[in-house]
Amino acid sequence: MGMHSLLGAERHAATPFQKTMIVGYYGGRPIFVGPMMTRATLLERRSFSLDMPDVPDRPASVHYPTKFLAVNDKSA
Repeated sequence: MGMHSLLGAERHAATPFQKTMIVGYYGGRPIFVGPMMTRATLLERRSFSLDMPDVPDRPASVHYPTKFLAVNDKSA
């Protein structure tokens, strides 16, 4: 089992958590970046985007996207 990390500013935010990007680590090395959100956020059925965090110690050969986009498909 690895560790999950999020931005320090979000840990100390005055408002409750709604959505963020997390970084997963195993053996002290980053292995994934992914979205985490509350059920309430999903039930809003709205599209949204999240900026990708800067990942310290990521391998120089690994390319990360710059944004995560969640699109609510009203026709589905």
